[in-house]
Amino acid sequence: MILAAFLLSPVWTLSVEGAGAFRLEDKDRVVYVREGNFTVREGLIVHASGLPLTPPIRLQGCDVDSVRFNPDGTVLARKAGTYQAIGRLVLADLSGVSVTEQGEVLIASGSPRIGAPGSNGFGRIQTAAPQKEVETQTSKQEGYEYGFVLYPEIEVNGPEIRLKDVARIVAEPARAAALGNLLIGPAPAIASVRAVTPVTIQGVLRAAGFDLSAVWFDGAARCEVRRKSRVVTAAEIQQFGVSWAKQTLADSDWTPTSPTRDFIAADGELEFRVLGTRELSDTVVLSVEARVGGERQFSTQVILKKSSTPSGPALPEIKVNQTVRVTIVSNGVSVTTTGRVRGVSGNQITVYVEETKATLVGTLQPDGTVEVQL
Repeated sequence: MILAAFLLSPVWTLSVEGAGAFRLEDKDRVVYVREGNFTVREGLIVHASGLPLTPPIRLQGCDVDSVRFNPDGTVLARKAGTYQAIGRLVLADLSGVSVTEQGEVLIASGSPRIGAPGSNGFGRIQTAAPQKEVETQTSKQEGYEYGFVLYPEIEVNGPEIRLKDVARIVAEPARAAALGNLLIGPAPAIASVRAVTPVTIQGVLRAAGFDLSAVWFDGAARCEVRRKSRVVTAAEIQQFGVSWAKQTLADSDWTPTSPTRDFIAADGELEFRVLGTRELSDTVVLSVEARVGGERQFSTQVILKKSSTPSGPALPEIKVNQTVRVTIVSNGVSVTTTGRVRGVSGNQITVYVEETKATLVGTLQPDGTVEVQL
Protein backbone atom coordinates (compact mmCIF):
# COMPACT_ATOMS: atom_id res chain seq x y z
CA MET A 1 0.00 0.00 0.00
CA ILE A 2 2.78 2.43 0.85
CA LEU A 3 4.65 1.66 -2.39
CA ALA A 4 1.48 2.16 -4.44
CA ALA A 5 0.89 5.53 -2.80
CA PHE A 6 4.46 6.56 -3.62
CA LEU A 7 4.08 5.52 -7.24
CA LEU A 8 1.01 7.72 -7.65
CA SER A 9 2.80 10.80 -6.27
CA PRO A 10 5.86 12.71 -7.50
CA VAL A 11 9.16 11.82 -5.87
CA TRP A 12 11.84 14.43 -5.11
CA THR A 13 15.43 13.42 -4.33
CA LEU A 14 16.80 16.01 -1.91
CA SER A 15 20.19 16.50 -0.28
CA VAL A 16 22.11 19.22 1.54
CA GLU A 17 25.19 20.75 -0.03
CA GLY A 18 27.16 21.52 3.15
CA ALA A 19 26.27 21.21 6.82
CA GLY A 20 22.83 20.11 7.89
CA ALA A 21 20.32 17.26 7.87
CA PHE A 22 16.59 17.07 7.23
CA ARG A 23 14.37 16.84 10.32
CA LEU A 24 11.61 14.19 10.42
CA GLU A 25 8.87 13.73 12.98
CA ASP A 26 8.75 10.24 14.49
CA LYS A 27 5.96 10.13 17.10
CA ASP A 28 7.37 11.92 20.18
CA ARG A 29 10.87 12.57 18.84
CA VAL A 30 12.74 14.14 15.93
CA VAL A 31 15.04 12.02 13.72
CA TYR A 32 17.29 13.04 10.84
CA VAL A 33 18.37 12.13 7.31
CA ARG A 34 21.14 13.76 5.29
CA GLU A 35 19.50 12.96 1.95
CA GLY A 36 16.71 10.86 0.51
CA ASN A 37 13.59 10.56 -1.58
CA PHE A 38 10.51 12.55 -0.54
CA THR A 39 6.92 12.28 -1.72
CA VAL A 40 3.38 13.19 -0.69
CA ARG A 41 1.13 11.34 1.72
CA GLU A 42 -2.15 12.65 3.18
CA GLY A 43 -1.28 16.17 2.02
CA LEU A 44 2.17 16.24 3.68
CA ILE A 45 5.68 15.94 2.24
CA VAL A 46 7.16 12.76 3.74
CA HIS A 47 10.44 10.89 3.57
CA ALA A 48 10.61 7.46 1.90
CA SER A 49 10.46 6.00 5.42
CA GLY A 50 6.96 7.46 5.73
CA LEU A 51 7.99 10.09 8.31
CA PRO A 52 6.87 13.67 7.58
CA LEU A 53 9.14 16.69 7.57
CA THR A 54 9.04 18.91 10.63
CA PRO A 55 7.94 21.65 10.53
CA PRO A 56 5.31 20.09 8.28
CA ILE A 57 4.99 21.13 4.63
CA ARG A 58 1.31 20.92 3.70
CA LEU A 59 0.15 20.68 0.08
CA GLN A 60 -3.62 21.13 0.43
CA GLY A 61 -4.98 23.06 -2.52
CA CYS A 62 -1.66 22.87 -4.41
CA ASP A 63 -0.71 21.41 -7.74
CA VAL A 64 1.49 18.60 -6.39
CA ASP A 65 3.40 18.20 -9.65
CA SER A 66 4.44 21.87 -9.50
CA VAL A 67 6.30 21.65 -6.17
CA ARG A 68 9.80 23.20 -6.23
CA PHE A 69 12.52 23.35 -3.58
CA ASN A 70 14.69 26.47 -3.68
CA PRO A 71 18.30 26.29 -2.41
CA ASP A 72 17.39 28.47 0.61
CA GLY A 73 14.83 25.85 1.68
CA THR A 74 11.75 27.70 0.48
CA VAL A 75 9.13 25.25 -0.79
CA LEU A 76 6.86 26.60 -3.53
CA ALA A 77 3.86 25.24 -5.37
CA ARG A 78 1.28 26.48 -7.82
CA LYS A 79 -1.98 27.60 -6.22
CA ALA A 80 -4.76 29.19 -8.23
CA GLY A 81 -2.39 29.49 -11.20
CA THR A 82 0.51 31.25 -9.41
CA TYR A 83 3.53 30.01 -7.48
CA GLN A 84 3.29 30.59 -3.74
CA ALA A 85 5.55 29.80 -0.78
CA ILE A 86 3.93 27.01 1.22
CA GLY A 87 6.71 26.54 3.76
CA ARG A 88 10.43 26.40 4.36
CA LEU A 89 12.75 23.54 5.27
CA VAL A 90 14.55 23.69 8.61
CA LEU A 91 17.88 21.87 8.98
CA ALA A 92 19.77 20.44 11.96
CA ASP A 93 23.54 20.60 12.35
CA LEU A 94 24.58 17.21 13.77
CA SER A 95 28.30 18.01 14.02
CA GLY A 96 28.14 18.81 17.73
CA VAL A 97 26.17 15.77 18.93
CA SER A 98 26.59 12.00 19.02
CA VAL A 99 24.69 10.27 16.19
CA THR A 100 23.68 6.65 15.67
CA GLU A 101 22.00 5.02 12.66
CA GLN A 102 18.65 3.32 13.07
CA GLY A 103 17.44 1.91 9.78
CA GLU A 104 17.08 4.76 7.28
CA VAL A 105 17.30 7.56 9.86
CA LEU A 106 19.81 9.05 12.30
CA ILE A 107 19.23 9.40 16.04
CA ALA A 108 20.94 12.30 17.87
CA SER A 109 21.81 11.99 21.57
CA GLY A 110 21.64 15.75 22.20
CA SER A 111 19.99 18.87 20.81
CA PRO A 112 21.52 19.87 17.45
CA ARG A 113 21.84 23.45 16.29
CA ILE A 114 18.81 24.43 14.18
CA GLY A 115 18.70 26.85 11.25
CA ALA A 116 17.59 27.70 7.74
CA PRO A 117 19.43 26.46 4.62
CA GLY A 118 22.08 28.86 3.36
CA SER A 119 22.36 30.86 6.61
CA ASN A 120 24.52 30.69 9.74
CA GLY A 121 26.82 28.03 8.29
CA PHE A 122 24.08 25.69 7.03
CA GLY A 123 24.28 24.18 3.55
CA ARG A 124 21.86 24.75 0.70
CA ILE A 125 19.22 22.41 -0.67
CA GLN A 126 19.94 20.40 -3.82
CA THR A 127 17.62 18.27 -5.92
CA ALA A 128 18.61 15.34 -8.14
CA ALA A 129 18.01 17.43 -11.26
CA PRO A 130 19.17 21.06 -10.93
CA GLN A 131 16.20 23.39 -10.70
CA LYS A 132 15.98 27.05 -11.48
CA GLU A 133 15.18 28.96 -8.34
CA VAL A 134 11.55 30.03 -8.49
CA GLU A 135 10.85 33.61 -7.40
CA THR A 136 7.36 34.83 -6.55
CA GLN A 137 5.95 37.66 -4.50
CA THR A 138 5.41 35.28 -1.61
CA SER A 139 8.51 33.12 -1.98
CA LYS A 140 10.45 34.95 0.75
CA GLN A 141 8.35 34.90 3.89
CA GLU A 142 10.83 35.72 6.65
CA GLY A 143 9.61 34.25 9.92
CA TYR A 144 6.93 32.10 8.30
CA GLU A 145 8.14 29.10 10.28
CA TYR A 146 9.26 29.28 13.88
CA GLY A 147 10.39 26.65 16.31
CA PHE A 148 11.18 25.94 19.93
CA VAL A 149 14.15 23.91 21.17
CA LEU A 150 12.97 22.93 24.65
CA TYR A 151 15.46 22.94 27.53
CA PRO A 152 15.29 19.84 29.78
CA GLU A 153 15.18 21.94 32.98
CA ILE A 154 15.58 25.54 34.11
CA GLU A 155 15.39 27.74 37.20
CA VAL A 156 13.50 31.03 37.10
CA ASN A 157 14.18 33.98 39.39
CA GLY A 158 10.83 35.75 39.17
CA PRO A 159 7.26 34.68 39.91
CA GLU A 160 6.39 34.12 36.21
CA ILE A 161 7.44 31.78 33.38
CA ARG A 162 7.79 33.12 29.85
CA LEU A 163 8.47 31.27 26.59
CA LYS A 164 12.07 32.52 26.40
CA ASP A 165 12.72 30.88 29.80
CA VAL A 166 11.90 27.33 28.68
CA ALA A 167 13.10 27.17 25.07
CA ARG A 168 15.51 28.55 22.52
CA ILE A 169 13.33 30.22 19.89
CA VAL A 170 14.29 29.79 16.25
CA ALA A 171 12.76 32.64 14.24
CA GLU A 172 13.66 35.98 12.75
CA PRO A 173 14.61 38.45 15.57
CA ALA A 174 11.41 40.49 15.81
CA ARG A 175 9.20 37.41 15.91
CA ALA A 176 11.53 35.64 18.36
CA ALA A 177 11.31 38.63 20.72
CA ALA A 178 7.52 38.71 20.53
CA LEU A 179 7.25 34.97 21.13
CA GLY A 180 9.80 34.99 23.94
CA ASN A 181 7.84 37.49 26.03
CA LEU A 182 4.60 35.51 25.93
CA LEU A 183 3.51 34.53 29.44
CA ILE A 184 3.14 30.81 30.17
CA GLY A 185 1.96 31.28 33.75
CA PRO A 186 3.12 31.53 37.37
CA ALA A 187 6.37 29.97 38.49
CA PRO A 188 6.02 26.89 40.69
CA ALA A 189 6.08 27.16 44.46
CA ILE A 190 9.43 26.78 46.18
CA ALA A 191 10.64 23.15 46.24
CA SER A 192 8.09 22.08 43.60
CA VAL A 193 8.30 21.55 39.82
CA ARG A 194 6.14 22.65 36.90
CA ALA A 195 6.43 20.82 33.59
CA VAL A 196 6.12 22.78 30.34
CA THR A 197 5.53 20.65 27.22
CA PRO A 198 5.00 21.42 23.52
CA VAL A 199 1.26 21.15 24.18
CA THR A 200 1.58 23.89 26.82
CA ILE A 201 3.39 26.15 24.35
CA GLN A 202 0.86 25.47 21.60
CA GLY A 203 -1.91 26.57 23.97
CA VAL A 204 -0.08 29.83 24.74
CA LEU A 205 0.50 30.51 21.04
CA ARG A 206 -3.11 29.75 20.16
CA ALA A 207 -4.42 32.08 22.89
CA ALA A 208 -2.11 34.86 21.62
CA GLY A 209 -3.40 34.47 18.06
CA PHE A 210 -0.25 33.01 16.47
CA ASP A 211 -0.52 30.67 13.48
CA LEU A 212 0.33 27.10 14.49
CA SER A 213 0.48 25.66 10.98
CA ALA A 214 4.27 25.96 10.73
CA VAL A 215 5.41 25.69 14.35
CA TRP A 216 7.88 22.92 15.22
CA PHE A 217 9.54 21.59 18.37
CA ASP A 218 12.89 20.01 19.17
CA GLY A 219 15.06 19.35 22.19
CA ALA A 220 13.62 17.85 25.37
CA ALA A 221 10.13 16.34 25.47
CA ARG A 222 9.36 18.57 28.49
CA CYS A 223 11.02 21.34 30.44
CA GLU A 224 10.97 21.03 34.23
CA VAL A 225 10.76 24.49 35.76
CA ARG A 226 11.89 25.22 39.30
CA ARG A 227 11.92 28.45 41.28
CA LYS A 228 15.44 29.54 42.19
CA SER A 229 15.67 29.56 45.99
CA ARG A 230 18.00 29.84 48.94
CA VAL A 231 18.12 28.78 52.59
CA VAL A 232 17.20 31.40 55.19
CA THR A 233 18.88 30.29 58.42
CA ALA A 234 17.35 30.52 61.87
CA ALA A 235 20.33 32.65 62.93
CA GLU A 236 19.54 35.18 60.17
CA ILE A 237 15.95 35.53 61.40
CA GLN A 238 17.05 35.75 65.04
CA GLN A 239 19.54 38.49 64.18
CA PHE A 240 16.76 40.54 62.58
CA GLY A 241 14.58 40.09 65.68
CA VAL A 242 17.32 41.26 68.05
CA SER A 243 18.13 44.30 65.87
CA TRP A 244 14.47 45.25 65.63
CA ALA A 245 13.95 44.91 69.40
CA LYS A 246 17.00 47.07 70.23
CA GLN A 247 15.77 49.84 67.92
CA THR A 248 12.07 49.65 68.79
CA LEU A 249 11.70 48.45 72.38
CA ALA A 250 13.27 49.71 75.59
CA ASP A 251 17.07 49.60 75.56
CA SER A 252 18.04 46.17 76.79
CA ASP A 253 20.09 43.10 75.93
CA TRP A 254 18.07 40.43 74.12
CA THR A 255 18.68 36.70 73.77
CA PRO A 256 16.77 34.89 70.97
CA THR A 257 15.34 31.45 71.70
CA SER A 258 13.48 30.84 68.43
CA PRO A 259 13.11 30.01 65.59
CA THR A 260 15.27 26.91 65.71
CA ARG A 261 14.83 25.71 62.10
CA ASP A 262 15.82 27.06 58.70
CA PHE A 263 13.39 28.10 55.95
CA ILE A 264 13.43 28.13 52.13
CA ALA A 265 12.70 31.34 50.23
CA ALA A 266 12.85 32.54 46.63
CA ASP A 267 16.22 33.85 45.56
CA GLY A 268 16.43 37.63 45.83
CA GLU A 269 16.65 40.45 48.33
CA LEU A 270 14.88 39.28 51.48
CA GLU A 271 12.82 41.72 53.55
CA PHE A 272 11.59 40.95 57.07
CA ARG A 273 8.49 42.59 58.54
CA VAL A 274 7.20 42.52 62.11
CA LEU A 275 3.44 42.04 61.92
CA GLY A 276 2.77 42.05 65.68
CA THR A 277 4.30 41.73 69.15
CA ARG A 278 3.37 40.26 72.53
CA GLU A 279 5.18 41.07 75.79
CA LEU A 280 5.18 38.46 78.59
CA SER A 281 7.19 39.68 81.61
CA ASP A 282 10.80 39.30 80.46
CA THR A 283 9.86 37.79 77.08
CA VAL A 284 8.81 39.38 73.78
CA VAL A 285 7.21 37.37 70.96
CA LEU A 286 7.54 38.83 67.46
CA SER A 287 5.38 37.68 64.53
CA VAL A 288 7.77 37.99 61.57
CA GLU A 289 7.01 37.68 57.86
CA ALA A 290 9.63 37.29 55.11
CA ARG A 291 9.06 38.72 51.61
CA VAL A 292 11.04 38.82 48.36
CA GLY A 293 10.08 41.57 45.93
CA GLY A 294 6.74 42.00 47.66
CA GLU A 295 5.96 38.27 47.44
CA ARG A 296 5.32 36.53 50.75
CA GLN A 297 7.71 33.65 51.46
CA PHE A 298 7.04 32.44 55.01
CA SER A 299 6.14 33.63 58.50
CA THR A 300 7.44 32.57 61.89
CA GLN A 301 7.80 33.68 65.50
CA VAL A 302 10.92 35.11 67.07
CA ILE A 303 10.99 34.78 70.85
CA LEU A 304 13.37 37.12 72.67
CA LYS A 305 14.29 37.13 76.35
CA LYS A 306 15.70 40.07 78.23
CA SER A 307 19.17 39.38 79.54
CA SER A 308 19.25 38.90 83.35
CA THR A 309 22.96 39.64 83.63
CA PRO A 310 23.75 42.98 85.28
CA SER A 311 24.95 45.65 82.92
CA GLY A 312 28.67 46.34 82.93
CA PRO A 313 30.40 49.67 83.26
CA ALA A 314 29.36 52.45 80.90
CA LEU A 315 31.28 52.46 77.62
CA PRO A 316 33.07 55.59 76.49
CA GLU A 317 31.67 57.62 73.60
CA ILE A 318 33.37 56.88 70.28
CA LYS A 319 33.01 59.03 67.16
CA VAL A 320 33.72 58.46 63.46
CA ASN A 321 37.29 59.44 62.38
CA GLN A 322 38.49 59.13 65.96
CA THR A 323 41.83 57.35 66.42
CA VAL A 324 41.59 54.41 68.83
CA ARG A 325 43.82 51.67 70.13
CA VAL A 326 43.04 48.31 68.48
CA THR A 327 43.81 44.91 69.99
CA ILE A 328 43.79 42.09 67.43
CA VAL A 329 43.42 38.62 68.95
CA SER A 330 44.09 35.52 66.84
CA ASN A 331 44.71 31.96 68.11
CA GLY A 332 45.49 33.21 71.60
CA VAL A 333 48.01 35.79 70.37
CA SER A 334 47.19 39.50 70.67
CA VAL A 335 48.74 42.42 68.80
CA THR A 336 48.09 46.07 69.66
CA THR A 337 48.03 48.81 67.04
CA THR A 338 46.00 51.91 66.21
CA GLY A 339 43.14 52.48 63.83
CA ARG A 340 40.70 55.13 62.65
CA VAL A 341 36.97 54.70 63.38
CA ARG A 342 34.91 54.28 60.22
CA GLY A 343 31.56 53.32 61.76
CA VAL A 344 29.78 52.94 65.12
CA SER A 345 26.82 50.61 65.76
CA GLY A 346 26.26 50.23 69.48
CA ASN A 347 29.37 48.58 70.85
CA GLN A 348 30.37 47.28 67.41
CA ILE A 349 33.10 49.51 65.97
CA THR A 350 34.43 49.45 62.39
CA VAL A 351 38.06 50.57 62.23
CA TYR A 352 40.60 51.03 59.46
CA VAL A 353 44.10 49.88 60.41
CA GLU A 354 46.66 51.84 58.41
CA GLU A 355 49.47 49.43 59.29
CA THR A 356 47.80 46.47 57.57
CA LYS A 357 45.51 48.41 55.17
CA ALA A 358 42.57 46.40 56.54
CA THR A 359 39.06 47.35 57.67
CA LEU A 360 38.02 45.35 60.73
CA VAL A 361 34.99 45.11 63.03
CA GLY A 362 35.55 44.81 66.77
CA THR A 363 33.91 45.30 70.15
CA LEU A 364 34.35 48.49 72.19
CA GLN A 365 35.90 47.83 75.61
CA PRO A 366 35.31 49.86 78.81
CA ASP A 367 38.85 51.29 78.55
CA GLY A 368 38.12 52.73 75.10
CA THR A 369 40.05 50.14 73.07
CA VAL A 370 38.54 48.11 70.26
CA GLU A 371 39.06 44.34 70.47
CA VAL A 372 39.01 42.42 67.19
CA GLN A 373 38.73 38.62 67.27
CA LEU A 374 40.13 36.89 64.18
